[in-house]
Amino acid sequence: MKYFVLVVLAIAQCGFAYEKGFQSLLEIENNEATIYAFENKINQTLECVKGILLNGDEELGFPSLDPLVVDAVEKDLTELGIPSVSGHVSLKNLRVEGIAGWKTTHLKVTVTIIPMGAKVEITLLFPKGSLVGDYDIDAHYADTNVKGVGHVEASHVDFQIAVKLQATLKKIGLKTLTIVPSLKDAKLELGELLVNGEDKSGVITDFVAKLPAVIKEKQKEIGEALSKKIMDAINNAPEGGSGAGSVILDIINKKCPF
Repeated sequence: MKYFVLVVLAIAQCGFAYEKGFQSLLEIENNEATIYAFENKINQTLECVKGILLNGDEELGFPSLDPLVVDAVEKDLTELGIPSVSGHVSLKNLRVEGIAGWKTTHLKVTVTIIPMGAKVEITLLFPKGSLVGDYDIDAHYADTNVKGVGHVEASHVDFQIAVKLQATLKKIGLKTLTIVPSLKDAKLELGELLVNGEDKSGVITDFVAKLPAVIKEKQKEIGEALSKKIMDAINNAPEGGSGAGSVILDIINKKCPF
């Protein structure tokens, strides 16, 4: 119902604005109306979320996530429930920066009248990001053993996600979703990592250095895979869920309402 009201109000705003001669507030072409007030509101919501990620929120009990600092975390790989996978991975002195460092470089919101719905185009640029920490891994999969203890440092430059989505009120949810990822530069420094007794850390660091070219070459395939997974997760998410997406939506509803 909330989305229905929003679209109805948007259509009413279109008619009112044109009747009053406020063409600078919107553009109407064919069956779509571009409403700049919606774009401003989305920008405000994004900045509000960024502020919470940077500073946390005591009322919500939400900690600051940029930088994300974790003293120690350990995962028993058997808990993943994957056949033939066992062992553990532990990380210490973990610090991740750049989670909330995005810039909105493109944003366009249009409301479709028939059928009632909305289209959104948004491009988020993450100029810099980094991860440092210490790892201890002892993992087993079938006949493959992976072991290593060392220090890891990773960074990226200009990671960008361009998103186009369409939502309809005929059935609340996403009708289409297109994601186009790109990356300018990536680096990884890794200590020893043995695969069946042979150090493969150099192979991994070389792959990360080539990651921007890989993403560029496989951009369509990567984007389609991400789009499908995210659209399925959104359209099939249960109400009142406890996943990361539900937590973020709850924060938006309580602190950064659209």
